[in-house]
Amino acid sequence: MGRRAALVAMALLSLTEIWGCWPLRRSPTAEDAEPKPTIVVVNNGHHANVNIYLLRDGIRTLLGKVNSLQRRTFQVPRSFQFGPFIDLRVVADAVGGPSLAFQEVRIWPGDEIKVYLGDRLQQSWITVRPQ
Repeated sequence: MGRRAALVAMALLSLTEIWGCWPLRRSPTAEDAEPKPTIVVVNNGHHANVNIYLLRDGIRTLLGKVNSLQRRTFQVPRSFQFGPFIDLRVVADAVGGPSLAFQEVRIWPGDEIKVYLGDRLQQSWITVRPQ
C-alpha cells in the first residue's frame, strides 16, 4: 500500500503542476462589461418645440429637439462619461420663447434622467433614476 500511495501522490502532484501552468480564464465581471448608456427622457408638455442641451463645465451640447406634446429619449454622449460620475445641467430652450436651466445633477453611467416640461417652463421638473 505504501508504494501505491506514493505513486498516487506523485500523479496528483504532477497534475497540480500541470494545472498550475495552464492559463486560467477568469469569468467576466461587472467591471469588464461595457457600462449602460446614460439616457435623458424628455416629456414636452410645453406648447412650443424645445431644444434640449446638456451644460457641463460651461459648455452647452445640443442633444436634440422635442416637439410640443411629444416624448423623446436621448443618449448622453460617451465623451461626457469619462469618470465614475459627472455633474451636469439640463437646459430646455423653447423655440421662440423662454429658456430654463435645471439644477445641477450628479449622474453615474447607466442612470436615467427624466425631464418633464410643463406648459409653463417654470412648472417643470427633473429626476434621476439610478440603474
